[in-house]
Amino acid sequence: MIQFNLPQKAFVPGETIAGQITWQTLENCDQLHVRLIWYTSGKGDQDFAIVQQKIINRPREQGSFELAFVAPEWPHSFSGKLITLSWAIEVVRKPSNQAARCDLIIGPEGKELAVQWIPLDVTQSQVT
Repeated sequence: MIQFNLPQKAFVPGETIAGQITWQTLENCDQLHVRLIWYTSGKGDQDFAIVQQKIINRPREQGSFELAFVAPEWPHSFSGKLITLSWAIEVVRKPSNQAARCDLIIGPEGKELAVQWIPLDVTQSQVT
């Protein structure tokens, strides 16, 4: 079992993402990969990127890790009609690849951007 203890879950770019990850009963675990990731969901292809990562070699069966990542300048969290970009702290057990995730928001003023679709009529030209 992996637990996340983050005092906040919304950040502005450049801010430190700090907290603690604790675990219990990690049998047959060679490494823990603690990652700051972003991923997309919605229509179309899904994208995923590991932005920062720390590896804990041979973790004890029970333990904790003090987390400290810096929120990147880009991309910002956003939610639109067709696609959403989300940030998370992800912990992946190796070699089993079992994962736990804690969702975050990274954006201006620590808020998710709301992307709105604006229909554009390209049949009308606006020449003055």
